[in-house]
Amino acid sequence: MSFLIVQSIFLFFDLTFFCFSVVGNSVVIYVISRDKKLKSKSNYHIMSVAVADLLIGTFGIPLGIISRITGAPHDLQLCLMFYSFILAIFSVSMFSLLAVSVDRFWAVYFPMDYHVRDPSIAKLAIFCCWVFGLAIGFLPVMGWNSGNFDNQCDFRVVADLNYVLFVSVAVAFPSTSIIILLYILIYRKVLKHTRKRKEILANQYHFIKHKYEIRAAKTLAMIVGTFILLWTPGMVGFLFFAISKNREIQEDILEIAKSLVHLNSAIDPLIYAYRMKNIRDALKVLFKFCRNDDLTNITTLNDRKTSLNISVNIFAKNNKKKCLNTCESSYSFSLKPQRFKE
Repeated sequence: MSFLIVQSIFLFFDLTFFCFSVVGNSVVIYVISRDKKLKSKSNYHIMSVAVADLLIGTFGIPLGIISRITGAPHDLQLCLMFYSFILAIFSVSMFSLLAVSVDRFWAVYFPMDYHVRDPSIAKLAIFCCWVFGLAIGFLPVMGWNSGNFDNQCDFRVVADLNYVLFVSVAVAFPSTSIIILLYILIYRKVLKHTRKRKEILANQYHFIKHKYEIRAAKTLAMIVGTFILLWTPGMVGFLFFAISKNREIQEDILEIAKSLVHLNSAIDPLIYAYRMKNIRDALKVLFKFCRNDDLTNITTLNDRKTSLNISVNIFAKNNKKKCLNTCESSYSFSLKPQRFKE
């Protein structure tokens, strides 16, 4: 397959991922920020991940396309900025998913304590995820790099091996291991909950709350699983490419790993839409090109549906009462003369 055809295929997929990532994550952020029903502790974490995905879609994918086509940027500092940005978003996403995994674990195992916990704790955790993630990602710009540059922005040239090992050993692999362990424990709790479902039904309120937390845990498990599945090739390649000296054989593999990272930022909104009804309704309105383009109508879609149903029911009941009253009057009027005659 010729080089031009391969580049065209990568370009097509990247442009598709760009559209889905920017539009989808923008809608997710907007809906969660405007809909009071969605302002929960777990959704704050989802919005944090959506912001990271939006940054990948808005800046990471276009810069990746430019770098693939032109080899730019042709400057060491700009090249370091580009790769540091990707690594920073990866670190933020990884820490955010670790935080949300802890959040779900706490909600499932300690539901009573979780619901009285101050939401500001979740906001503080998100803030720490972004601070530490950005700090780790931009270490190469601060000086932790190889100092080599051959006028082509190639991570395998500019990266320092010790930094690569640090990100892999201190950030990626430990965080992934903890996340997997937490979700194994959550899964065991879900199985236990299913077996004791009849007993829990005795307390309807706690059953509904517990059911909601389990559903939220399943949603976030899908997000975490997708992240690990699509970022792992890039992170393994990130470590392998920095160690290996053979650059020609790795080129196509490197491009596929980059595209998988871009795919992750595009597929997350689809998971939100699949698992969260408010976001699903918002995306339906957006992709059906509703006549009214005001996005405020998207967040109030469910409220308008509820109001409409209530209005229709009230209207139907009133008409039914009027009909019954009219029929009853007519019936009485027609019978009275007959009774009088008798």
